[in-house]
Amino acid sequence: IQEKEDSALAAISKLAFTDKHYVWLGQRWNSEEDFFNLSAGYLMDKNLKNMANNLNAFFNPMKADLD
Repeated sequence: IQEKEDSALAAISKLAFTDKHYVWLGQRWNSEEDFFNLSAGYLMDKNLKNMANNLNAFFNPMKADLD
């Protein structure tokens, strides 16, 4: 899979499927596998709107726990 360097999600693409992809999530939330699957889904379907919706669905419950 190749990504354009100027893509809004290029940084995610560079880290996806490596041992460095968003490990910080595990510091507070046990959700690395879910986030990995979400990232992989974007890399396969290239649907940015779907990625944004999935990110919101993924993070909103976590943000609510911080209040």
